Amino acid sequence: MQLSISLSLFNAGDRPMPAGLGFHPYFMADAATTLRFGARSLWLSTPDMLPDREAPADALGDWSRLAIVRGDRLIDNVYGGWDGAATIERGDGLRLTLTATGADWLHVYRPPGSADFCLEPVSHMPDAIHRGTMPILPPGGTASLSMTIAIDKSDQTLPKSDAIA
Repeated sequence: MQLSISLSLFNAGDRPMPAGLGFHPYFMADAATTLRFGARSLWLSTPDMLPDREAPADALGDWSRLAIVRGDRLIDNVYGGWDGAATIERGDGLRLTLTATGADWLHVYRPPGSADFCLEPVSHMPDAIHRGTMPILPPGGTASLSMTIAIDKSDQTLPKSDAIA
């Protein structure tokens, strides 16, 4: 079973325009849920949660191996050079694979102590408009982003009380 979603943005104007696209799917995590993805770098944030400086992707933890998602600290990090795939494995055996095209960035967000978390494939880093790194769409140009979430377990075995959000 899978869900596929696509976004497209067309510049019908006569001037170039900044254009960024992203998805923000949330997932529920049991105590044993792990996450895995590959990226080139992590952007460390200021106290205002804006990206400040680039660091190795594993500077705050290694997501390239299955790492536990739940915890008591805030996670609000953006990863550059994302490889376009992330795997979520829950303790009940449910496995989800999120893939995206048109997204070079992956934002990982988990509120402190929460059972939910968000994986955000995006075409740009946070605050890109102020950093001068926002993609520019020329007149008549189109930007696109697509995402697929594949579920690797049958509907009959999904738990009723801890279903995917």
